[in-house]
Amino acid sequence: MPTAHEYLAPCIRQRKDGRLQAYSKYKDAQGEWKQKSCLIPQSITSKRSAKKYANEWWRELRASESEDSPTPTDSTAASPHQRITRYTVTEMIRFMLDDKLASGVIERSTYSKEMTTLRRVERHPMGAMDIDSVTEADCLEFFRYLIRDRGLCINTVRVSQLQLKSAYWYFLRERRTANNPMQFIKLFPKQRPVPNAVTRNESPSFFEAASKLKEGSRYHAVVWLAFYTGMREAEIAALQWRNVDMETGYINVCQSIGKDDAHREVYNDTYLKTTKSRNTRIIPLNPILIDVLRKRFQYQTIERNGVEPSAQTFVVGFPDDRYIRPQSISVWWRRFSKNNNLTGNQGRRLKFHDIRHGFATNMLSEGADVNSVASIMGHSDPSITLSLYASPDTQAIKTAMNTAGLFSGFGNA
Repeated sequence: MPTAHEYLAPCIRQRKDGRLQAYSKYKDAQGEWKQKSCLIPQSITSKRSAKKYANEWWRELRASESEDSPTPTDSTAASPHQRITRYTVTEMIRFMLDDKLASGVIERSTYSKEMTTLRRVERHPMGAMDIDSVTEADCLEFFRYLIRDRGLCINTVRVSQLQLKSAYWYFLRERRTANNPMQFIKLFPKQRPVPNAVTRNESPSFFEAASKLKEGSRYHAVVWLAFYTGMREAEIAALQWRNVDMETGYINVCQSIGKDDAHREVYNDTYLKTTKSRNTRIIPLNPILIDVLRKRFQYQTIERNGVEPSAQTFVVGFPDDRYIRPQSISVWWRRFSKNNNLTGNQGRRLKFHDIRHGFATNMLSEGADVNSVASIMGHSDPSITLSLYASPDTQAIKTAMNTAGLFSGFGNA
């Protein structure tokens, strides 16, 4: 067993996978040179910070060996720094998210959503507990708290379950803990709520409210783009005139706007990114929407003091070529929907995303095939479209059953 003074000063090297690794050599009882190593978190990018991390690990390594801690048999054994450093549940989740963001595993918008979920843990006593002392009962109590005291739905609580389970498995792989209280806890089954769509019954009140908006104005275009294309608010906000071809009647949806809580120095803490499915899709335009877009183009020209919008100008953006934040669209629609008492087919207040639900529901009810609707909606799997929007329609089922009864051979069975 080496003594504390036998560990050589730490060195840093870069592995083949690009990760930085700190290591310290020592002689074992037989006089052979061996080493102990420690991976440096990917969130640490500067050489100075990496050296500081390595020195801290080395000091704790020497301190642990002076207390007769076990000696590793090879360089792949867990480092004392990983065993000694104490993490709370909140720190564990944040460490995992920072590392995934730095390594490019998750996008900045995903990081922002995960940080919102993390704040639920921070508000609960479990967030300040040591990760090695958390039990299965503590986790279950946390989930009960989210449902009972916070009033969150099952799907939202399931997101917190996934985050906690992922964080513990991440720390197990990094050998920073041997405890996993989430190992035998089953995730809540994902619930598919019935979309609160704008169907034929709700469309008159929707059209009446939309007609109050000034033609060519930003929000006039926003509403009809959502209604006739099913685009998300972040995709509508990111739409540029270079993506619109009114001659052939097509829109090319190739980008979106993501939220970036990690870098607030970016304009309005948002940034341009790829679409949710990371794929480009083509959406055909009907004559009504083409007319709406032409009026929007003319309106923008007036806003820009007679200068026509360029290819880089955002369709529903500002005259100085800045885009509007998707959150601003949601806030405006929430007020507009409340003032006009707009509801969907489920009787709930109409959210902006419900317009997208209505587009898909109406397309399917009018006989469009699932693959085409999935392509227009930007779903990676048509089964998502089918499970979300093929809602029970009594009249459609009755018509289908009557049609099936007319098939030749059925009546002669």
